Amino acid sequence: MFKRDQVLVHSVDFDNAVFFQVPVEVFMNDGTYLEAGTLQGHSENSVILSNEGRYLKSNCTFKIGYIQRSSSLK
Repeated sequence: MFKRDQVLVHSVDFDNAVFFQVPVEVFMNDGTYLEAGTLQGHSENSVILSNEGRYLKSNCTFKIGYIQRSSSLK
């Protein structure tokens, strides 16, 4: 479903990240790393992380972070 460093672009990408609680990394559009966490929710213009961080979609890039695989999936 998701791959590491996949950029969240469409509304359904954000919806799935919220539903499946995958880790997301937040970067400024210039590439500066801001933080990582799980998405609590999103709107047309903004994203809310689990630690109450709020970011504008127009100012940031959101990428899938590290997803640990279960040992039973080898």
